[in-house]
Amino acid sequence: MKSLYFVISSTDSKMGKFIQIMSSCPYNHVSFSFFSDFHDLLSFARYYYCAPFYGGFVHEGKQRYNSNTKILVYKIMVTDEQFDEIKDFILDMKQNKYKYLYNIIDAAFSIFKTSIPIKNSYTCLSFALLLLKKAGFPADTVYSIKALIECLKPYLFYSGILDDTLLDEDTDYLQVLPLHEILQKTLNQNTQLFLRYLKKAKS
Repeated sequence: MKSLYFVISSTDSKMGKFIQIMSSCPYNHVSFSFFSDFHDLLSFARYYYCAPFYGGFVHEGKQRYNSNTKILVYKIMVTDEQFDEIKDFILDMKQNKYKYLYNIIDAAFSIFKTSIPIKNSYTCLSFALLLLKKAGFPADTVYSIKALIECLKPYLFYSGILDDTLLDEDTDYLQVLPLHEILQKTLNQNTQLFLRYLKKAKS
C-alpha cells in the first residue's frame, strides 16, 4: 500500500477570496502530492498571477502561497497498482502540459453545484476528484470544496499552516506579461476549451 495526499488551502488572491465568499467556505483551492511533507504540490490553476483566466496543470511553488496559508491535508491509502496508474497519468500531464487546459466553464458552473466535464480540461477540484476516482474513492456527488472537506473528513492527516519554505521556487508565476500577451494567451486557450465543449455537446 502507498499514500496519496490531498491539500486543501485558503489562498489570499482576489479570485480565491471571491470563491470563498461565493461558496461560504474558508478554503478555495485543492492540490495533490505524492509526498508526506507536501513539498511537490500539483494542481490546475493559473500559470501567471497576472493572467487569472489562463491556466492548466502546474507545479505550485512558494510564490503561490504565503507564510500564513491555512491548509487541510488528507491521506488516502491506495494499492501499488492504483499508485502506478496515477503516477503514469501525472507523467503524461508533465510531458504534454499544454494538452491539458484549465476548465473555466466548469469553474463558473460550480457555483450552481453542477459540473461541466470537458476532455483533458480540469479545475483544481475536478483534477483532485479524478485522482480520487482512480484511487477507488467514491466522490461522484462532490461538486464543491466544502463538500470535499466533508467527504474526506475521516482521512484528515494534518490541519494547520503550510510550510512554504519546503516548496520549490516558481518565479514564472510572478512574471508580469504585457496586456496584449495576456489577452492573446487567454483567448487562444479558452477558444480551444469552447471548441472541445462544442465537440462534446454534438457527440
